[in-house]
Amino acid sequence: MTKTNGHASQAKKPSTPPKWAQRLLMAFEASSFESQTELARQLKVSQQAVSSWMTGEREPNLGMFERLARELNVRVEWLTFGVGSPDRDSRVPAKIKNDSKKLNASST
Repeated sequence: MTKTNGHASQAKKPSTPPKWAQRLLMAFEASSFESQTELARQLKVSQQAVSSWMTGEREPNLGMFERLARELNVRVEWLTFGVGSPDRDSRVPAKIKNDSKKLNASST
């Protein structure tokens, strides 16, 4: 909560999550993780941290992007910057590939 002119106000969430957050959510939804809590335990962070990354409210640092990519089985370049294909290996689900193409097309 922030104060402006003596009145408390809530911090606003972005109306449209950043592209990296959209890619993170796509990779998570296609992963074998049952919940954000399970991913958070694997990364040894709070569930609130994972949630704030997925909504784009907060951005993970580069080291965390690398860990997220490894756990979600996608390439860090794709997750972070949208560069190239999400394929880290052949196990990347077709849904991520298709959704990624749509996301990239919407940014042109």
